[in-house]
Amino acid sequence: MKKICKILSVIFTAILMIWIGVQLSIGIAKSQISTNEAMRIDSQEDLKKSMDSCSGDAWIYGDLEAADTVSLPEITGKYMYIVKVKEKYTRLSEKRHFWDEISKKDLKCREVIFCGLKFSSDKIHLPDAHYICTIEESESIRYKYYGAKTKYTGTLAATLRDGTISDSSNFFVDSTITQAIILARLKDYVLFWIMWIFVIIITEIFFVIPAYSIKFERRT
Repeated sequence: MKKICKILSVIFTAILMIWIGVQLSIGIAKSQISTNEAMRIDSQEDLKKSMDSCSGDAWIYGDLEAADTVSLPEITGKYMYIVKVKEKYTRLSEKRHFWDEISKKDLKCREVIFCGLKFSSDKIHLPDAHYICTIEESESIRYKYYGAKTKYTGTLAATLRDGTISDSSNFFVDSTITQAIILARLKDYVLFWIMWIFVIIITEIFFVIPAYSIKFERRT
């Protein structure tokens, strides 16, 4: 009976891992097909025509810039968006002290221009902000500023329909269409292996280890 339970546990574990692995592989395969079949666009005219005709998935290369830049009076320069982080200094002991974030304020442009066409800034996942400076208000309070430049060049991965692009479309900074496709594929493969390792760990915790524990307890 003990051997039967152990064998069934191993079989069930193997079937579960194979099934999940197949589902993940199917998902990646579909993503790869979508990537390969997507249109490749590098001009304003082609982008406008493709949006109006609901052409579907596309890779678009071009310039992304803020239509209405943002700024703050305490720092110099104009940006696509700014993040202002307020931090408080906390001292627990002689060796334990740190700056703790207590609030965050975001200021983002309302519209952006990509490939010569204007869109709401919510339509595109904007590039990551970089560190600008730190302003100390007092010994215990300081403000750190981060911002995105007003203009970038790169590739946008979007779905074209209803005369516009999909919401939160990914923008690959300083990447050609070919480079952006490689990065997207790499992301899929990394996600696959992370999920696969997670499945193995969960399977070990909930199926394999308990089976051996039961066997050990019965022996003792």
